[in-house]
Amino acid sequence: PVVRQFTTSPQPIITEPSWYYALQSEIKASLNEFDPVNINQYVSVSGFLGQIKDLGIIMNELLSTKSFTPALTAAVEAEFDLYLESTIRGIVRSTLSNTHLVRALLLRRPLQTLFSADHTKKVIIGALDPVGRAIVHEATEHSVQVYHIPHSVATTSPPYIESDVVQFVSGTMDTQYYEQAVPHDRWWQWVPAGRPYLNDLAEQYGNTEDNQLRCRTENSRFKLVIATQPLERRIVKQFVETVLSSCSPDQFELIIKPHPDEDYELYEEIESEHENVHLITDNLYEAIAESDLTVTISSNVGIESVVIGTPCVCYNAYEPFILDQTFGFADEVPIFRSADEFKKFVSHLDRNKLSQLRSQQQTFVEENYCLESDIATTIASYIQSDRRAENPES
Repeated sequence: PVVRQFTTSPQPIITEPSWYYALQSEIKASLNEFDPVNINQYVSVSGFLGQIKDLGIIMNELLSTKSFTPALTAAVEAEFDLYLESTIRGIVRSTLSNTHLVRALLLRRPLQTLFSADHTKKVIIGALDPVGRAIVHEATEHSVQVYHIPHSVATTSPPYIESDVVQFVSGTMDTQYYEQAVPHDRWWQWVPAGRPYLNDLAEQYGNTEDNQLRCRTENSRFKLVIATQPLERRIVKQFVETVLSSCSPDQFELIIKPHPDEDYELYEEIESEHENVHLITDNLYEAIAESDLTVTISSNVGIESVVIGTPCVCYNAYEPFILDQTFGFADEVPIFRSADEFKKFVSHLDRNKLSQLRSQQQTFVEENYCLESDIATTIASYIQSDRRAENPES
């Protein structure tokens, strides 16, 4: 929606492997009208040979840990007077086994070619994963201004120490969170402009008068959506089983919506074992709009549910290993840290409590999130009118 608001069409560049992008062709079909190109087209012959060399260095380090690891070990031991050789070796091997990081390292050569071209003044990214950080690094090295439009709450780790990234956040609450969580000398720029898709959800579902929460009879079962995340299987299994054990079949109908990156096998087993459990793989927002409550660990689905008009609660017994989303910092969104806390909440749940929770959370969203109808236009206008790319010193 943001791209469509530009007066000149930007060039979409696919940083994913071609085969992976092809598998997602249906989801990303809307990009076709902008004639996307793959990053590999910016690889020269020397760059391709350089990528092979880079891969060889990575594989050598992964197998032998004889080049980078000793230098890192020596630096850590000298700084902290510790013996950490085996620890450092394990960290390096674990890091270089991360395919996302390796892909980011291999992308630096085509990125250098891309950003060295004089016509490249601004770049927009959607994630600060390893590839996103590689883009930020190379763009910064070539004085190309970076704008980040994250899907959900973004990282509190600086994109790149010396970079000047503009990040569009959901609202004032996200900005306040960053200002408290990020050291002042590492701040980058946060612009509370909202998310176009959240506004679309609010317009499509938020004011629906026949919301299921208000029209169900007192004797009907509660309908509850469990929004899972691509976490360690042990954690996800414990999370789902906690919800299951807390919700009696005669009072609750449970809908499990797995994350697209998850394997559905575990949830299919759970569905087959419980009569009141249903697994869905699409139409998430329709399911939420027809339900009474959404439960998640820390998924972005939580804020989406509140925007739609269905209250949300979080079960995060794994914090600080799994961080809370910023919407969970508000008193209006309960976070349960143990199974006993969650079971107590469910045991006292009734239509009146759900109605109060829904009203409180709607007020919270209206006060802390940008849900204006012209969000995409606002973001596009900001990017097009920003002159820092023309004068990096300003």
